[in-house]
Amino acid sequence: MIVRSIELKNFRNFSQKKIEFCDSVNVVFGLNGQGKTNVLEAISVVSLSKSFRTVTDTDLIQFDNEGYQITADFILNNGIEREVKVFYSKIIGKRITVDQAKIKSIVEFFGLFPVVVLSPDDDVITTGPPQERRRFLNIILSQLDKEYLKHLQDYDRILKQRNRILQEAKESRYKLAEKIEPWNKEFFEKAIEITKKRKEFIIKLQDIIRPIYQELTSFLEQIEIKYKPSFDLNWSEYSDFKNNIQKHMNEEILRGTTIIGPHRDEILFLMTVMN
Repeated sequence: MIVRSIELKNFRNFSQKKIEFCDSVNVVFGLNGQGKTNVLEAISVVSLSKSFRTVTDTDLIQFDNEGYQITADFILNNGIEREVKVFYSKIIGKRITVDQAKIKSIVEFFGLFPVVVLSPDDDVITTGPPQERRRFLNIILSQLDKEYLKHLQDYDRILKQRNRILQEAKESRYKLAEKIEPWNKEFFEKAIEITKKRKEFIIKLQDIIRPIYQELTSFLEQIEIKYKPSFDLNWSEYSDFKNNIQKHMNEEILRGTTIIGPHRDEILFLMTVMN
Protein backbone atom coordinates (compact mmCIF):
# COMPACT_ATOMS: atom_id res chain seq x y z
CA MET A 1 0.00 0.00 0.00
CA ILE A 2 1.18 3.51 -0.85
CA VAL A 3 0.04 6.82 0.62
CA ARG A 4 -0.06 9.04 -2.46
CA SER A 5 -1.09 12.30 -0.74
CA ILE A 6 -2.65 13.72 2.40
CA GLU A 7 -4.48 17.02 2.89
CA LEU A 8 -4.97 18.60 6.32
CA LYS A 9 -7.48 21.26 7.37
CA ASN A 10 -7.40 22.76 10.87
CA PHE A 11 -5.39 19.77 12.08
CA ARG A 12 -2.86 20.45 14.85
CA ASN A 13 -0.67 23.34 13.61
CA PHE A 14 -1.87 23.17 9.98
CA SER A 15 -4.63 25.49 8.79
CA GLN A 16 -4.45 23.93 5.33
CA LYS A 17 -1.70 21.78 3.94
CA LYS A 18 -1.44 19.19 1.16
CA ILE A 19 1.54 16.85 1.03
CA GLU A 20 2.35 14.50 -1.84
CA PHE A 21 4.54 11.44 -1.37
CA CYS A 22 6.67 9.37 -3.73
CA ASP A 23 6.12 5.64 -4.28
CA SER A 24 9.22 4.52 -2.36
CA VAL A 25 10.71 5.56 0.99
CA ASN A 26 9.67 9.02 2.19
CA VAL A 27 11.55 11.09 4.77
CA VAL A 28 9.76 13.96 6.50
CA PHE A 29 12.23 16.49 7.89
CA GLY A 30 12.24 20.05 9.18
CA LEU A 31 12.85 22.26 12.20
CA ASN A 32 11.39 21.56 15.62
CA GLY A 33 7.75 22.53 15.88
CA GLN A 34 7.08 22.61 12.12
CA GLY A 35 4.69 19.64 12.30
CA LYS A 36 6.67 16.57 11.19
CA THR A 37 5.06 14.33 13.79
CA ASN A 38 1.66 15.88 13.06
CA VAL A 39 1.88 14.61 9.47
CA LEU A 40 2.59 11.07 10.69
CA GLU A 41 -0.23 11.42 13.21
CA ALA A 42 -2.62 12.39 10.43
CA ILE A 43 -1.67 9.24 8.48
CA SER A 44 -2.44 7.26 11.61
CA VAL A 45 -5.88 8.89 11.90
CA VAL A 46 -6.90 8.13 8.29
CA SER A 47 -5.56 4.55 8.55
CA LEU A 48 -6.55 3.51 12.07
CA SER A 49 -9.32 6.07 12.74
CA LYS A 50 -7.37 7.36 15.74
CA SER A 51 -4.17 9.11 16.75
CA PHE A 52 -1.19 7.32 18.27
CA ARG A 53 -0.57 10.34 20.53
CA THR A 54 -3.97 11.04 22.11
CA VAL A 55 -7.34 9.36 22.59
CA THR A 56 -9.21 12.68 22.41
CA ASP A 57 -10.11 14.02 18.97
CA THR A 58 -10.53 17.56 20.28
CA ASP A 59 -6.77 17.58 20.97
CA LEU A 60 -6.22 17.33 17.20
CA ILE A 61 -8.19 20.46 16.31
CA GLN A 62 -6.18 23.57 15.51
CA PHE A 63 -6.65 26.25 18.15
CA ASP A 64 -9.81 28.34 17.87
CA ASN A 65 -11.56 25.99 15.40
CA GLU A 66 -14.58 23.69 15.73
CA GLY A 67 -13.21 20.65 13.90
CA TYR A 68 -10.63 19.15 11.57
CA GLN A 69 -10.59 17.26 8.27
CA ILE A 70 -8.03 14.89 6.77
CA THR A 71 -8.21 13.58 3.22
CA ALA A 72 -5.79 10.92 1.97
CA ASP A 73 -5.31 9.12 -1.34
CA PHE A 74 -4.06 5.53 -1.16
CA ILE A 75 -2.94 3.05 -3.78
CA LEU A 76 -3.48 -0.52 -2.60
CA ASN A 77 -1.22 -3.43 -3.47
CA ASN A 78 -3.62 -4.48 -6.24
CA GLY A 79 -3.31 -1.03 -7.85
CA ILE A 80 -6.76 0.21 -6.82
CA GLU A 81 -6.90 3.87 -5.74
CA ARG A 82 -8.97 4.76 -2.66
CA GLU A 83 -9.81 8.07 -1.03
CA VAL A 84 -10.29 8.27 2.74
CA LYS A 85 -11.75 11.30 4.46
CA VAL A 86 -11.95 11.77 8.23
CA PHE A 87 -14.03 14.68 9.45
CA TYR A 88 -14.41 15.56 13.13
CA SER A 89 -16.55 18.27 14.68
CA LYS A 90 -17.09 19.07 18.35
CA ILE A 91 -20.81 19.20 17.58
CA ILE A 92 -21.49 16.13 15.40
CA GLY A 93 -18.48 13.95 16.23
CA LYS A 94 -16.42 11.87 13.80
CA ARG A 95 -17.38 10.82 10.28
CA ILE A 96 -15.24 8.58 8.05
CA THR A 97 -15.83 7.99 4.35
CA VAL A 98 -14.05 5.74 1.87
CA ASP A 99 -14.59 6.79 -1.73
CA GLN A 100 -17.44 9.01 -0.41
CA ALA A 101 -19.23 6.02 1.17
CA LYS A 102 -19.84 6.46 4.89
CA ILE A 103 -18.20 3.95 7.21
CA LYS A 104 -20.77 2.68 9.71
CA SER A 105 -18.55 0.80 12.15
CA ILE A 106 -14.90 0.57 13.13
CA VAL A 107 -14.90 -3.17 12.27
CA GLU A 108 -15.80 -2.24 8.69
CA PHE A 109 -12.91 0.23 8.44
CA PHE A 110 -10.10 -1.29 10.52
CA GLY A 111 -7.55 -3.11 8.36
CA LEU A 112 -8.50 -1.56 5.02
CA PHE A 113 -5.37 0.61 5.17
CA PRO A 114 -2.97 -1.27 7.48
CA VAL A 115 -0.25 0.70 9.18
CA VAL A 116 2.21 0.09 12.02
CA VAL A 117 3.28 3.09 14.06
CA LEU A 118 6.57 3.04 15.96
CA SER A 119 7.76 6.12 17.82
CA PRO A 120 10.34 6.85 20.55
CA ASP A 121 7.55 6.48 23.11
CA ASP A 122 6.99 2.88 22.00
CA ASP A 123 9.88 1.56 24.05
CA VAL A 124 7.08 0.73 26.49
CA ILE A 125 6.35 -2.26 24.25
CA THR A 126 9.45 -3.95 25.64
CA THR A 127 10.13 -2.05 28.87
CA GLY A 128 6.62 -1.14 30.00
CA PRO A 129 3.76 -3.08 31.61
CA PRO A 130 2.05 -6.08 29.91
CA GLN A 131 -0.96 -4.03 28.77
CA GLU A 132 1.28 -2.06 26.40
CA ARG A 133 2.42 -5.27 24.68
CA ARG A 134 -1.16 -6.54 24.51
CA ARG A 135 -2.26 -3.21 23.03
CA PHE A 136 0.43 -3.33 20.33
CA LEU A 137 -0.48 -6.94 19.54
CA ASN A 138 -4.20 -6.12 19.36
CA ILE A 139 -3.66 -3.19 16.96
CA ILE A 140 -1.67 -5.32 14.51
CA LEU A 141 -3.89 -8.42 14.70
CA SER A 142 -7.09 -6.40 14.40
CA GLN A 143 -5.85 -4.97 11.09
CA LEU A 144 -4.84 -8.39 9.78
CA ASP A 145 -7.92 -10.29 10.93
CA LYS A 146 -11.40 -8.75 11.18
CA GLU A 147 -12.59 -11.85 13.02
CA TYR A 148 -9.99 -11.20 15.72
CA LEU A 149 -11.23 -7.62 16.11
CA LYS A 150 -14.82 -8.84 16.47
CA HIS A 151 -13.78 -11.46 19.06
CA LEU A 152 -11.86 -8.76 20.94
CA GLN A 153 -14.81 -6.36 21.00
CA ASP A 154 -17.16 -9.13 22.16
CA TYR A 155 -14.65 -10.24 24.79
CA ASP A 156 -14.34 -6.71 26.23
CA ARG A 157 -18.13 -6.46 26.48
CA ILE A 158 -18.42 -9.87 28.17
CA LEU A 159 -15.54 -9.09 30.54
CA LYS A 160 -17.25 -5.90 31.74
CA GLN A 161 -20.48 -7.78 32.43
CA ARG A 162 -18.67 -10.58 34.24
CA ASN A 163 -16.70 -8.11 36.38
CA ARG A 164 -19.91 -6.28 37.28
CA ILE A 165 -21.42 -9.53 38.58
CA LEU A 166 -18.27 -10.28 40.60
CA GLN A 167 -18.36 -6.79 42.15
CA GLU A 168 -22.02 -7.25 43.10
CA ALA A 169 -21.14 -10.64 44.64
CA LYS A 170 -18.98 -8.85 47.21
CA GLU A 171 -22.25 -7.72 48.82
CA SER A 172 -24.38 -10.77 48.08
CA ARG A 173 -23.72 -14.13 46.44
CA TYR A 174 -27.42 -14.79 45.97
CA LYS A 175 -27.93 -16.70 42.70
CA LEU A 176 -24.30 -15.98 41.71
CA ALA A 177 -23.91 -19.20 39.71
CA GLU A 178 -27.14 -18.51 37.83
CA LYS A 179 -26.05 -14.96 36.98
CA ILE A 180 -22.47 -15.69 35.95
CA GLU A 181 -22.83 -19.02 34.10
CA PRO A 182 -24.07 -17.57 30.75
CA TRP A 183 -21.23 -15.05 30.75
CA ASN A 184 -18.68 -17.76 31.64
CA LYS A 185 -19.66 -19.73 28.54
CA GLU A 186 -19.34 -16.74 26.21
CA PHE A 187 -16.16 -15.66 27.99
CA PHE A 188 -14.56 -19.06 27.29
CA GLU A 189 -15.58 -19.11 23.62
CA LYS A 190 -14.10 -15.67 22.86
CA ALA A 191 -11.01 -16.14 25.05
CA ILE A 192 -9.96 -19.40 23.41
CA GLU A 193 -10.21 -17.84 19.93
CA ILE A 194 -8.19 -14.77 20.93
CA THR A 195 -5.41 -16.79 22.58
CA LYS A 196 -5.14 -19.17 19.60
CA LYS A 197 -4.78 -16.30 17.14
CA ARG A 198 -2.24 -14.54 19.35
CA LYS A 199 -0.14 -17.68 19.64
CA GLU A 200 -0.16 -18.22 15.86
CA PHE A 201 0.84 -14.60 15.25
CA ILE A 202 3.71 -14.65 17.77
CA ILE A 203 5.16 -17.78 16.13
CA LYS A 204 5.05 -16.13 12.68
CA LEU A 205 6.45 -12.85 14.03
CA GLN A 206 9.38 -14.61 15.66
CA ASP A 207 10.23 -16.41 12.40
CA ILE A 208 10.49 -12.99 10.70
CA ILE A 209 12.31 -11.13 13.48
CA ARG A 210 14.93 -13.75 14.41
CA PRO A 211 17.11 -13.62 11.26
CA ILE A 212 16.84 -9.80 11.13
CA TYR A 213 17.91 -9.44 14.75
CA GLN A 214 20.79 -11.89 14.30
CA GLU A 215 22.06 -9.92 11.31
CA LEU A 216 21.82 -6.63 13.23
CA THR A 217 23.89 -8.08 16.07
CA SER A 218 26.42 -9.79 13.77
CA PHE A 219 25.02 -13.15 14.93
CA LEU A 220 26.23 -12.50 18.46
CA GLU A 221 22.72 -12.43 19.93
CA GLN A 222 19.46 -14.29 19.44
CA ILE A 223 15.96 -13.11 20.32
CA GLU A 224 12.97 -15.15 21.39
CA ILE A 225 9.40 -13.91 21.70
CA LYS A 226 7.44 -15.97 24.20
CA TYR A 227 3.68 -15.81 24.55
CA LYS A 228 2.46 -16.52 28.09
CA PRO A 229 -1.34 -16.73 28.14
CA SER A 230 -3.10 -16.75 31.50
CA PHE A 231 -5.75 -18.79 29.72
CA ASP A 232 -4.64 -22.42 29.36
CA LEU A 233 -4.47 -23.29 25.65
CA ASN A 234 -5.02 -26.96 26.56
CA TRP A 235 -8.59 -26.17 27.61
CA SER A 236 -10.31 -27.46 24.52
CA GLU A 237 -13.62 -27.99 26.33
CA TYR A 238 -15.71 -25.59 28.38
CA SER A 239 -15.80 -28.12 31.24
CA ASP A 240 -12.00 -27.76 31.64
CA PHE A 241 -12.32 -24.00 31.97
CA LYS A 242 -15.33 -24.23 34.28
CA ASN A 243 -13.52 -26.55 36.70
CA ASN A 244 -10.54 -24.21 36.85
CA ILE A 245 -12.55 -21.02 37.26
CA GLN A 246 -14.34 -22.52 40.26
CA LYS A 247 -10.99 -22.76 42.05
CA HIS A 248 -10.47 -19.01 41.63
CA MET A 249 -14.05 -17.88 42.30
CA ASN A 250 -13.50 -16.75 45.89
CA GLU A 251 -10.45 -14.73 44.88
CA GLU A 252 -12.32 -13.16 41.96
CA ILE A 253 -15.18 -12.13 44.23
CA LEU A 254 -12.79 -10.63 46.80
CA ARG A 255 -11.01 -8.66 44.09
CA GLY A 256 -14.18 -7.95 42.13
CA THR A 257 -12.52 -8.76 38.82
CA THR A 258 -11.70 -11.58 36.41
CA ILE A 259 -8.19 -12.87 37.10
CA ILE A 260 -7.60 -15.09 34.05
CA GLY A 261 -8.15 -14.49 30.35
CA PRO A 262 -6.56 -12.69 27.38
CA HIS A 263 -6.65 -9.38 29.28
CA ARG A 264 -4.00 -10.88 31.59
CA ASP A 265 -1.68 -12.31 28.90
CA GLU A 266 2.01 -11.50 28.74
CA ILE A 267 4.44 -11.34 25.82
CA LEU A 268 8.11 -11.72 26.73
CA PHE A 269 11.15 -10.62 24.70
CA LEU A 270 14.14 -12.76 25.65
CA MET A 271 17.72 -12.16 24.43
CA THR A 272 20.43 -14.81 24.39
CA VAL A 273 24.13 -14.06 23.85
CA MET A 274 25.60 -16.61 21.47
CA ASN A 275 28.84 -18.37 22.39
